Amino acid sequence: MSAIAIVGMGCRFASAPDLHAFWNLTLSGVGAFTDIPPDRWDKDTFHDTNRRNADKSYAPRGAFLDDIRTFPALALGIPPRRVEVMDPQHRLALEVARDAIHDSGRHASQMPRRTGVFIGVTSCEFRVLVSTRILATMLTTGHFGRAPQDPQAFADAVERIVQPRPYSASGELANMTAATIAQELDLKGPAFTVDSACASAIVAVSDAIERLRSGSIDAAVAGGVYLQITPEHYVGFSRLGAISGKGACRPFDVEADGFVQGDGCGVLVLKRLADAERDGDRVYAVIRGIAMNNDGKGDGPMAPVQEGQAEAIRLAWADAGRSVDDVGYIEAHGTGTDVGDVVEVNGLRSVFGDHNHAFLGSSKGNVGHTMSAAGAAGLIRTALAIHHGVVPPLAGFTAPKPAMGLHETSFRIPTAPTPWEGTRIAAVSSFGFGGTNTHCVLEGVAAPSPQPV
Repeated sequence: MSAIAIVGMGCRFASAPDLHAFWNLTLSGVGAFTDIPPDRWDKDTFHDTNRRNADKSYAPRGAFLDDIRTFPALALGIPPRRVEVMDPQHRLALEVARDAIHDSGRHASQMPRRTGVFIGVTSCEFRVLVSTRILATMLTTGHFGRAPQDPQAFADAVERIVQPRPYSASGELANMTAATIAQELDLKGPAFTVDSACASAIVAVSDAIERLRSGSIDAAVAGGVYLQITPEHYVGFSRLGAISGKGACRPFDVEADGFVQGDGCGVLVLKRLADAERDGDRVYAVIRGIAMNNDGKGDGPMAPVQEGQAEAIRLAWADAGRSVDDVGYIEAHGTGTDVGDVVEVNGLRSVFGDHNHAFLGSSKGNVGHTMSAAGAAGLIRTALAIHHGVVPPLAGFTAPKPAMGLHETSFRIPTAPTPWEGTRIAAVSSFGFGGTNTHCVLEGVAAPSPQPV
C-alpha cells in the first residue's frame, strides 16, 4: 500500500511543553511523575493506602501538565466567554494541532483544502464538572437517596461552576475536539473524534491513513488528547489494581506495579509520501503499514488477549510489505501491569521470535499512561528516534520481570541513548480496553541526493 509521510508533529506532555522538550525528556531516561497538583483536586480527600476503600485511590502520583488553564483565546479569535465553558482538551488539542502544522513548515491557511482532522478522545472529565450544578439539584430532590435537610448547602457547594450558556453544550462534547480544530483552523476535510480507549490515537491515525490512501483527502491532522481533571479514573483503576501504588510507571521492570496516569496531547501531520516529496517537505519517518483488530471474546472486557495482539502485528507487517526480521526498535504499549506486560511480550515473541535483537521501549516510562493520547506519544517518540538515529532509553528500567521471559529472548532494553545502526525500521503498538489492538510500522527515509549545480 502507499506510504504515508509524517511531515509535522506537535505535543505537550508532563515536563515536556513542546516537541523538543519531549525528545530531551525521552533521552534523559527520567519519569515526569509528581504529586497531584492542588488545582486538580484535593489529594487527601481521595487518597487512601487501604486498597479496600471503594471511594478512594491508593495512587499517590501522576504525570501532569503545569498549566491547563491558560489559553490564547483572543489570538485564536475565540470569545473568552466561550473558553470558560470549553473542555480544556479541546483547547489543548487545538494548540498542539496548530504547533504540528507550524512544525510542518506551514500555517493553517497553507494546508490543502481537503485536510482531515482525526482525534482520539476517550474521556470527558470536564463534562462531569460542568454537570455538577444539575446533579446538585437532583441530589436536593432525593433522586439518589434521602433528600438533604438543607438544599441550599448543595447550591452553595457548586456556586463556582459556570452557569449553562449557549456554548456549554458544544463545549463539553467529545466530537468538538476534532471539530474545533477544523473550524478554527479552517480545514475542510472530514473531522471527527474516535474512542477506542488507550488505542484511540492510533485508531485516529489509521482512519487518516485510510483516507489518504483512498485519495479522499490530501493531508491529515491526527492524534489524541487526555487530561486528568477529576479523580474519577484514579478511583476506578484502583478498583482494578492496575494503577501504580509506588507512583512510577516502569514497563517490563521487576519493580513495576502498574501504570501512572498522565496528561498529554500528541498530533501528527500526515501526507502521502509522493506528495511530501513533490512539495519538498521534511519527513520525520514514513508509515509503511498499519493494522487494527479486536480480540473478540476473552476473559473479560479489559483482559488483553495474546492472539489478538499478535494478529494485529502480523497484519501491519503484511500491509508494510516488510519482514519482521528487519525491525530495529519496538515502541511497546508497555503499561507496567503484571498481566498487560506478560501478554504483550508473549505476543511479540510469537511474531518476532526469540532471536530478534530489536530494542524494546515505551513512552509510559517518561510521561505515564496518557490514555487516548498514548499511541500518539509512542508514534512521536519513535518518529523522532528514526529521524535522529538514536534509540531512546526506557526510563526507570533496572531488570526484567522474570514472569515475562524476556531473559529467554534477544530483545534488548536500552538504558541509555544508543546510536541506531543500519536501516531504521520500527514498530509501535497500542492496545485499548475493550480489546482494540493497533500496530504501526515506520521506516526512515534516505536523505535526498544533492541536485547538480
